[in-house]
Amino acid sequence: MHAPKDTTSFKTLVPDESLGQFNDLEFGIRRSRMVNLPLLYKGVDSFEVRIWNFGIWSPWQVVSLRYLENRWIVCEYTYQINSRDLVDSVGISCKTIQPAIAGAIENILTQDSILNLPSQTAIPNFKDNSADGDTYFIEIATKKFYKTLGYHNPQYYNDKYNKQFLQLLKFLELHFKFFHIYSPGS
Repeated sequence: MHAPKDTTSFKTLVPDESLGQFNDLEFGIRRSRMVNLPLLYKGVDSFEVRIWNFGIWSPWQVVSLRYLENRWIVCEYTYQINSRDLVDSVGISCKTIQPAIAGAIENILTQDSILNLPSQTAIPNFKDNSADGDTYFIEIATKKFYKTLGYHNPQYYNDKYNKQFLQLLKFLELHFKFFHIYSPGS
């Protein structure tokens, strides 16, 4: 099931779109529907994370970790979108992971340091001056909250938020081994 049990204390932690910023909530809803994944923005029974990665020169993908049928499953979905913004094809690769690894990922992603990390568009005075490259968009859902984080080329910026997000990506890559985090010069 993908509905929180107690909606009175449920929190949606996304940037304020009224400031003319990228709409994280709409992105998660639209992309999830495009590749036929359940929506996360109302919460889930336990824990789920999705890492969306896309760019001009890289395959579009989403990596998902969730508890399904009494086991932790990591799935990688690669997809292509045509000129009409419709999905042309989707490839899926799934594997189970150890509960201890899933628990470590959940613990990291539900810490205050991550919950208080802003999306790149919400960083005060931030200017994205990079072209092309990769964009990473993370959705984190529990029965208590839904959190989004979106960053474009975080490896090219030296502020504390981009560095923290990049460290988070490297931690996730260490455990998922599905996507490659690009560093300047690599």
